[in-house]
Amino acid sequence: MILKKYISIILAAALFAALFQSPSLFASAASVGSITGETSRTVESVNLSDGTKTGVELTTVNLTGYYGTNKVLHAAECDLSNTHLSIDVFNCGTYLVSRQLVTAAASNLSKNGKTVLAAVNGDLWMTSSYGNASKTLAVSRGAMIIDREIWATQEVVQEAGIGGVKDAFGITSKNQPLIGSPEFTVTLNDAAKGISLSADGLNRLPGDNAIIIYNNRVNSSNYALTDSYEIELESASPVFTLSGTVTATVKAIYERGSAARPAIGASTVLITARGSRISEVSGFSVGDTVTFSVSVTDQHNNTDLWYDAVDVISGHKMVLYEGADWSGDTSTSEYPTTFIGINDSGKVMLSTVTSSSNGTYKGLRFYQAKEFCRQMGYNSVFYLDGGGSATMVTLKDGTYTVRNCTSDGSPRSVINGVAITWNETPVCDEQGTLNYIRTQVSLPTESAAFIDGALLPDVTNYRNDVSLRPCSYTEAQVKTSKDTNDAFFAVDYSRFAPADTSVYKFVVIKIKPDERLAGSSVLGLFYACGDDKGFSPSRYTSKTIQADGEWQYLLFRMSDFAGWSGNINSLRLDIYDSSGVIPCGYTAEIGFIALCRDLNEVKNAKNDVPPDGSIGYYLSYLHDKNSSHTPVFGEALAPTCTESGHTAQSYCSGCGKILIEETVIAPLGHDYKGGVCTRCGEVDPDYIEYIPGDADGDGKLTAKDINIVKKVLTGSVGDTPAADIDGDGKITVSDVNILKRTVSGK
Repeated sequence: MILKKYISIILAAALFAALFQSPSLFASAASVGSITGETSRTVESVNLSDGTKTGVELTTVNLTGYYGTNKVLHAAECDLSNTHLSIDVFNCGTYLVSRQLVTAAASNLSKNGKTVLAAVNGDLWMTSSYGNASKTLAVSRGAMIIDREIWATQEVVQEAGIGGVKDAFGITSKNQPLIGSPEFTVTLNDAAKGISLSADGLNRLPGDNAIIIYNNRVNSSNYALTDSYEIELESASPVFTLSGTVTATVKAIYERGSAARPAIGASTVLITARGSRISEVSGFSVGDTVTFSVSVTDQHNNTDLWYDAVDVISGHKMVLYEGADWSGDTSTSEYPTTFIGINDSGKVMLSTVTSSSNGTYKGLRFYQAKEFCRQMGYNSVFYLDGGGSATMVTLKDGTYTVRNCTSDGSPRSVINGVAITWNETPVCDEQGTLNYIRTQVSLPTESAAFIDGALLPDVTNYRNDVSLRPCSYTEAQVKTSKDTNDAFFAVDYSRFAPADTSVYKFVVIKIKPDERLAGSSVLGLFYACGDDKGFSPSRYTSKTIQADGEWQYLLFRMSDFAGWSGNINSLRLDIYDSSGVIPCGYTAEIGFIALCRDLNEVKNAKNDVPPDGSIGYYLSYLHDKNSSHTPVFGEALAPTCTESGHTAQSYCSGCGKILIEETVIAPLGHDYKGGVCTRCGEVDPDYIEYIPGDADGDGKLTAKDINIVKKVLTGSVGDTPAADIDGDGKITVSDVNILKRTVSGK
């Protein structure tokens, strides 16, 4: 096969990581970074009571000034390459509603060879006040998994109108820490009835127009509302996981408005439906066998790793993802804060920011969170619950001690949390690869005139309802993470040398939209320049894109538009489907975004030639700058009778740059012998079967045939294949002599 320049996403991602994203190459050995306004700092080791060194550190930083007065950061950090360490999610009791102080939960978890070294409060909890379900029920806001058991899936839209994919932290069986947005789907199947449907969630609030599944992780009093239609099932093992199924038998059915309601016991599974979804479950009957399964997808393309998640804890707002601002939060409100995240090297950091005195409601201002977390050294990080729940606990002198001041004046009981734990027996042989952790790219002295797909995901500072990942050496794939009418991402031009709008008058975008989109869709372009830091409808233009699966080059004459002045701060690309909503999983490929000075550069860009002075294609730029190319030769392709071939192409294994172009070899053509090609075996369509020497075609060799062959030899009659008696492809005297001897019987 012809070696393609654009290879699969698997190879591209692996090479991309190996070149410049691998934590082993670019990891920072430092602990918590320097914070603006810090007045003092201490770093202490958190070790076992017997003096065993664990490598876990607690950093305490006192802050006054830039981030506000009299605040304290506590950050516990661990390196999971030490496989005696693990991250453990804990619930504060048997049920989702159970509550406990973090100190007590840490003590309870410390058994059977496990010792908690540090712990913080976990996710928010949801009650009736958060949605249209008037039934009071405490559940975690997002997904939670403990020892592979799924206690709850992510918040659903019926709870608060903002449900769906939620940010989460996970840890795999190979001690790989994950930050992402996993979405869990519960599927029900009744094979006998031919019923197959997806529920809205597991152990969620019983929202209207929803199907919710419950098991014994909610206590017996927490069944749904009387307007619900409920199906009570019994299972020998009602434990939901990502690797298995739950099989249950329908025991009873409770119609809408029924005064009787099922209690949840140890073997109970409930299907609860309200509103418009009741009709979907009304076909079940007592005695039916129903199978439940759970799947997961991650909008950041780490789905395989999430399937291996042993523990998962969720939060309520991503701050940074791969170094980029993910929240877009401008609120000046102050919030006692708990964070969980990882740094560039894959170390896990749990942290709190609270007042330096008890009973004072102080923390981090939302709009400053991204800057604060970057200074700390976070790569990807999100909020856990905060306010009065914000709690940092460590093992100190053999006792679990609250290290921060709390806004309530004393620690608050919470429903779950997350701990750094020491294990007497290593949790795995060795930590798995961390090459999925990508780091932020900054090119402060380089031109922003050409941003290709390999670079694009690392210079975006906000994405909404989409993931963005390289899908080849030079292209990126945008993929919707949910059904949406607001899919976009923004490119941060502050990562580069200033790009002056008076110099760059044109923007060219190379895009290939999903063929499943409506025939004519739209690429919207918001631009923020000069004093404009955010996006406004007055700073917007658009182009129609054809959903035909072909590459298109969209030209925007930016100098014609109001507000195109000063330096470019950001460009935002929005994709609109003419049908209104783009379904989850739809994609578009982005080849590049080019800033052009004039129409000649526009012409070049449309021929995939980067503008003068730009870094060009990013992976080639990195190799040209930092190392020599490593040639790899593809396979040569031999020509056939009808198809051309080519010589072997050479390309760099690191960046994909073509080092030696392939040379085309023309088709060979057929070589027919006896009516069949000697190379490919194809039958000659013009071939007529004959007896060698039977020039007159009467089926006999006679003197008449000798005379005809002689005439062919002298050219007085036309050539005939039968005259070539010796089969050498020529008519010669030798053919005449052979025929004479044959006719005479000699």
